[in-house]
Amino acid sequence: MPLKTVLTTVLLLAASCHLAAREFVLDDDRSFIRFTVDATGHQVDGHVITFDASIDFRPDGGFPTAASVRFASRMLTTEHEERDLEMFRWLEVEKHPEVVFELDSLEGSGSTRIARGSLTLHGVTRGIDVPVTLSSVGPVLTLTGEAEINTHDFRLPRIRRALVMTVAREVIVSFTLIGRLE
Repeated sequence: MPLKTVLTTVLLLAASCHLAAREFVLDDDRSFIRFTVDATGHQVDGHVITFDASIDFRPDGGFPTAASVRFASRMLTTEHEERDLEMFRWLEVEKHPEVVFELDSLEGSGSTRIARGSLTLHGVTRGIDVPVTLSSVGPVLTLTGEAEINTHDFRLPRIRRALVMTVAREVIVSFTLIGRLE
């Protein structure tokens, strides 16, 4: 093979590696996903114990080009064992062991965009729009967002106890994902 062809191939490979997406490396200790739901006379707060986030950015930064967040349904907790066991039965975690969000597109401009994606919960996949804000301090990037999820859309039954206590169908999910690009 002529030297010119070899050099051209090496340069093209180097350029394509440089243009490859950069992966967001999550700071697990500072990142979180939380949820809040109203119930008769009180509010129930919880969080996801552990989750996986795979987020890619263009080489020049900006907003993500691809994103996937997933966790086992059993990783949800309200820090109340009995309530968590009821939540697992309600979610049918044996039949539907995973919750997944997949980014389809980002719309808008500025530091806040609308992330359009697919959320799979309780074995049902629905489209969801999440306002997401991107900020940075030096090399550290922070993605934050909040969305309301109607559990009825995911074929989850209404929770009522003793004809008096009712849990709202709307759950507010918020997240902060902190990390660096590599």
